[in-house]
Amino acid sequence: YSMGQNTWIGPERPCGVWRWNGEFAEVWVKQQRPHICKRAISMWFDGLTMNKIDLHCLYQGASFGGWSQMAWNLGGTYCAAVVSRRTGRPVKWLFSRREDFYGGEMDAGTFYFKVGAKLDGTITAVEQRGVVANQSMLVFGIAKHLMDNMKIPHVRGITEGVWVNKGPNVPTRCEQNLNSYAVNLVTNQVAEALGLDPVEVALKNDGAEGHDIEWLNERKAELGFPTRDSLRECVEKGKAAIGWDEKRHAAGAKRLPNGRMHGLAFTWTHEWDDSAGTSEVAMYVERNDGTVTILGCRADGGQNAETSYAQVAADELGVPVEQVRFKHQEDAGFYTMTPDTSTNLSVNAWAVRHSARLLKQKLLEAAVAPRGVTQLASFPPAFPGKRADELDIKDGVIFEKADPSNRMTVADFVGPSGAQGPLMSPIGEPILAGKEGLDYPIRFTPPMFEDAYQIQRGTYLGVRLRFCRQAHFMEVEVDPETGEVDITKIVTVNDVGKVINWDGCEGQAYGGAIMGAGRGHTEEVVHDPRTGIMLNGNLLNYKIPTLMDVGDIETIMVETGMGYGPYGSIGIGEDVATVVPALLAPAIHNALGVWIEGFPATPDRVLKALGSA
Repeated sequence: YSMGQNTWIGPERPCGVWRWNGEFAEVWVKQQRPHICKRAISMWFDGLTMNKIDLHCLYQGASFGGWSQMAWNLGGTYCAAVVSRRTGRPVKWLFSRREDFYGGEMDAGTFYFKVGAKLDGTITAVEQRGVVANQSMLVFGIAKHLMDNMKIPHVRGITEGVWVNKGPNVPTRCEQNLNSYAVNLVTNQVAEALGLDPVEVALKNDGAEGHDIEWLNERKAELGFPTRDSLRECVEKGKAAIGWDEKRHAAGAKRLPNGRMHGLAFTWTHEWDDSAGTSEVAMYVERNDGTVTILGCRADGGQNAETSYAQVAADELGVPVEQVRFKHQEDAGFYTMTPDTSTNLSVNAWAVRHSARLLKQKLLEAAVAPRGVTQLASFPPAFPGKRADELDIKDGVIFEKADPSNRMTVADFVGPSGAQGPLMSPIGEPILAGKEGLDYPIRFTPPMFEDAYQIQRGTYLGVRLRFCRQAHFMEVEVDPETGEVDITKIVTVNDVGKVINWDGCEGQAYGGAIMGAGRGHTEEVVHDPRTGIMLNGNLLNYKIPTLMDVGDIETIMVETGMGYGPYGSIGIGEDVATVVPALLAPAIHNALGVWIEGFPATPDRVLKALGSA
């Protein structure tokens, strides 16, 4: 099969602003890796020191890799810096829409499979060869998911790269496309060839590194994970939602009353894991009201990740989530793991949890320690005669476990800032006068600040078994006369280990389903075959689907607790958009009884498969 080129465009085009404040540089970047931006900028202009660079990383919705992956992605920023220095004015740079179409996704190419299987559906060997175009990072393989998720004893994959007169192809909306397509097409082709249910073929071959599911279950137990069958749980929920047992039929066997042919399909792979990365965050309690601020400069790509981090901090600290803010737009000297790899939660949430636990301990220890200690005297503790382990925090209130009536809000504990500095509010400022039975409204609470970090070795640096799975189902109607395909329903099922933010998880799955449908159905950069000139570098002729172009989407979450992230969580970003595109092939085959040979599944490719083009 072949895959056309998907571009890396997002609704917001690459842009940035540079302003010189004397010898200091103030820079606004639309970039997934602000820490790399700052490092690169520091090497310009005879070595601009890092402490003279003020970086702002604003909201940049729908940033999915692409431009950020290119070595020269700071070209516009450098040009703006030079022009700003020469003119003495702030300078903004901005791509045109056509410029944003320059490169594409790294799955563009042609692929060949040879598969061996037993009559019962047990797959014994897979040989795969891929010829990919303009791939800048030829390191992710094409058959890796067959090894990660299946008990196939013999797997061989070869990737060959060629360069043509088009833009570079890099990870855009994920780099695991080819691996996911392999699991999909091998599972479904084997099932069709042997007259089997593809769900049963998947379950029969589930495993890892050539070993079966029993072996994998032993590894789960060794690592302290629950021993649950993630794939089976996912497929059972998905089958019920799509009506698999009731609607499934032989290929080309069901014509609908409207004259179209009905198709149903299934695919699966592992849930995205912890990947690899590092993260650092800081956290402090604000004076005056006791709210909490998290510091960690990062790109907000619109996935609602910041709310998830605030939830982790609130739960660990014992404060309402509404009182926690993740302040990511400004450079405070701490940088989180970047949004790429779409497993941020599995890295960043560890750092947030570490920091929150340290900060809570500091609060409790400060609550039982003398305050305002000097060489001459000190003030009594907020909780005299108590130990830190005798206190706890809940709903923003510090209290004694044995006597919850002995309590003080975090806001009262840290106290207000006053005329004599941030640590005290003396007599004459009646903000807290008379509260808590105190004679003097003085707190002298030291700064409540902590930082922490996480180093994640991840799966890129070695084998870390995946235990969580995902399964997706699609229902289509195909017009055999015109080749038109209507996607009437998609059901996505993801075992995310533990859901921390339901809106975030469901949003990733829902948006991923639409994005995946577009990549497999309508999206393709078209070039003139003779000149190589791009013919559709705009959003009118490059067909990104809207909500009107895809039917019902149902998102289902499974929580097995078998992820490597905090609380047993695991990543979900990118994976639905990566796994769903090739699902069009078995869906169309189930409708018409023929296999399309390439994506996107446009009407001309469908008619060609039917021999009608």
